[in-house]
Formats: sequence, structure tokens, C-alpha cells
Amino acid sequence: MRILQGIVAAVFILSVHSIPYRGNRYLHFNQRPLLSSQRWSPASYSDEDPTSRIVGGTPARSGQVSYQLYMKGQTSKGERYHCGAALVDEYNIQFAITAAHCVYDGYPHHSDAVDPKKVRIVAGEISLKTKSGREQYRTPHRIVMHENFKYDEDHPDDDIAIMFYRKAFTVNFYVQPIALPDYLWAQPRKMTISGWGSTTPLPNLRDPDTLQVSQIDTLDNGICGHFYKWNPAAEAPQVTWKQICILDLNRNNGFCDGDSGGPGVAWNKTSSKLYLAGIGSYYLGDCGDKDRPAVYTRVSAYTDWIRSQVAEYIRLHLSVGGR
Repeated sequence: MRILQGIVAAVFILSVHSIPYRGNRYLHFNQRPLLSSQRWSPASYSDEDPTSRIVGGTPARSGQVSYQLYMKGQTSKGERYHCGAALVDEYNIQFAITAAHCVYDGYPHHSDAVDPKKVRIVAGEISLKTKSGREQYRTPHRIVMHENFKYDEDHPDDDIAIMFYRKAFTVNFYVQPIALPDYLWAQPRKMTISGWGSTTPLPNLRDPDTLQVSQIDTLDNGICGHFYKWNPAAEAPQVTWKQICILDLNRNNGFCDGDSGGPGVAWNKTSSKLYLAGIGSYYLGDCGDKDRPAVYTRVSAYTDWIRSQVAEYIRLHLSVGGR
């Protein structure tokens, strides 16, 4: 099946290699250009009514994706945005994992995260308009972006961040953490993705209210790289071993503006558990397009980094904020 997928994708690439690369790089706060040379599109989104969804998804049932977190924040310039995140409980502490560009404070603060006090994390959320009473709210105590993340680079590697908060979410049927993988677990064949990202690309964003979920195939990185190489003039980012590509060759299906930082989860047969395989990072062309892949940060490439950041946080803050 994997070989067949590769053959189909290779033939498909030959048929679309002349299509120009249409990705734009935007500040994730309000879709304003960051630089004049825009090449990739992080899928976070800003709106007064941020109630949008995964392209091609279906409404999530209560408790179906209980590890999904909703986060909204405000930069030092007052620009508001929202993203997804994943709830994790490892190394004797609970925390949230999201994309680095979701907590990046913006130009000119290239290496700074947003002020934690201006970020709100919500667990147990399904509808953004109708409250069920099951929602739980936290404000981060500390936000750590990967030290090598560079928002302005053509190769947006290391798009991962951790949000620590003092009081753990109460675990119940609607709020449950997702397991982390071991280092460099094999890339899964499929991932379940979820979020409140737009159903359609700019400028025609659609804003359903309910959390959406969809299953989508992953794409071999070698094949995924061809989507960049056919148009070298675009200087698009190159996929690396620290990323996972997703693509549905049959229909428009995938993540879009507002889904950044959201979880991509998979089943590991060896350990018999559901785990956090990816974090929504960026997409090529139009979001959710069956003609172009989207890229998730490969969480298993960062398990050592996550462990070290957790250890540092516990060392510095356990006496005032840990368990």
C-alpha cells in the first residue's frame, strides 16, 4: 500500500509540477505580511470571532479528542490570535505543546515569546460560541519556544513550544492528556488531526463553530520534497526529517488558518497507545488542498528537548508551581 501511494503521488507530482507555488508567509495574528519575500503559510489565524475548522473534517463528539486545547493570545503590539495545542502529562508534570509560531511575539522581537499573562488556554472546549460548563481555563506561567526556531527562515524547522501553567487541568472524560512518543518513532501512515481552523483558504474563510476532526494520510518525506523541488524559483522551505507531511490525494482535506499548533495523533502498535505524532506547522498553496501537502512538526524528533525543558522548569519552579 505504501509503495502504491508513492507511485500515485509521483505520477500526481508530474501532473502538477508547473503549478506556481502560492504560499504566503503571514504574521499569525492578523494575516499581515511579515516580509516582502513571503513563501510559507503558518496556519494560525486572527479574528474577533475565531470559529473555524479543519478543511474536510467532521464535528468532534464530546470526549473524542479530549487532548485538544484551544489557545488565544495577544502580542506586545496588541494583535490577537488563536491556535491549537495538545495536552500532555509526562515526567510528573502536566503541560501543553504547541507550535513556536503560535507563541512568537512578532517583529521585531525575533526570539521572544508572547507575554504568558496575555495567553489563555482552554481544555474541554467543543463549541466556541456555546459553553457547556465543561471548559477549564488556564493562563501559562511560562512559555518556552525552541531556541533554534526562526520565524523568518525559508526552512521553518523547530516549530515547537511548551506552555507551563501552575495548576493542572482536572482530568475527566472531556479532558485527557495524550502520550508522547519515544525518540524517532517511525512515521505513522495516518494521523488524526483536529482544530478550529478555517474550512477554506483566504480570502474566503468560513467559520463553523464546532471543533473539527479528520483522518489523513502522511506522505513519505522524499516524495513530499518533490512538491518543493519542482519549483525551485519559489525558494520554498524544504521538508526535513524533523517534520511530517500530510496529504489526501482524493479530496480537499487538511489543516488551515487557525489549526496551527494543533495535534496530529497516531496509534503505535508496538506500545498499543495513542500518541502525539505531530504539531500543525504550515501548508503549501491553498490550505487543505489535495494538490499540495501540509507540514507538521514531528514530535518524536523533539522528545529529548521536551524532557530537558520540563526538567529545567521543575528545577526552577517546582517549589512555587509544580506538583
